[in-house]
Amino acid sequence: MKKFIPIFYLMFTLLNHTYADNTASQTGLLWQINKPGLSPSYLFATIHSDDPRVTQLPPLVQNRLEHADTVGLELLMDVPTIRKSANAKFISEGLTLDQVLESPLYRRVVEALRPYNLPESLVQRMKPWAVFSTLNLPLPKTGEYLDLRLYRQVLELEIPPYGLETVEEQIRILDSLSFAAQVRLLTDLVAHLDELPQMFANLQELYLRRDLTALMVACEKYLEEWSQHPELTQMFFKRILADRHPNMLERMLPNLQRGNTFIAVGALHLPGDTGLLKLLEARGYEVVAVY
Repeated sequence: MKKFIPIFYLMFTLLNHTYADNTASQTGLLWQINKPGLSPSYLFATIHSDDPRVTQLPPLVQNRLEHADTVGLELLMDVPTIRKSANAKFISEGLTLDQVLESPLYRRVVEALRPYNLPESLVQRMKPWAVFSTLNLPLPKTGEYLDLRLYRQVLELEIPPYGLETVEEQIRILDSLSFAAQVRLLTDLVAHLDELPQMFANLQELYLRRDLTALMVACEKYLEEWSQHPELTQMFFKRILADRHPNMLERMLPNLQRGNTFIAVGALHLPGDTGLLKLLEARGYEVVAVY
């Protein structure tokens, strides 16, 4: 069920024109957040990967995590969250996916999900957005994704965690789309299934280089080339990126005011004019890349 917790991989790492800006390159995975009179806090950019190059935290990042007073994560991956996320992916209106999708698309989806160990009996009950989100996850090798490892570390370190969002809030975004809109997004993705492994590899390499602006530009390029429904796609990605950032910011502010909090969020939530780095600066914080 873990694969449904980060509701999207590609969705959380794709941008449209409205997110690209003309500012200097924002490079760094760990950003120190400063304000006079407060202990520094840290914002860490993550990516949904179980590659050891990603999951093995650099010493500086590990040190800041271990010495934090609190840790903020996009979601708290506890049992209730896992259960809600898993249940949300199923159609409840009495329909089945083979009734929602045209037969050729349905058959491609069934075959594409086999490597994820999802039998057709489960695929039949999945919402189109749940199929989309699963196919936007790189095939697991160990299943020990960075976000999950961070959550487990926080529990082992006995550091109080807090969530920047709830699973209900994330699911609400997805369920707000009509089945027709979900199918259009899924259709665009299925047309490029063969290209997904290379795309995942390219995005991960940019992440390892720590260049958030380059990652943002690459994601924009994929979106432009793949989308056959640009207005729908741009509206949806605005909802799952820029529209979420003010709420994330408000959830982290109380702990930032206490100081020494460590916050980990998806890498593409940081850069750009609407990203968290700019929003923090607008609230009077200084943000400086330290790794």
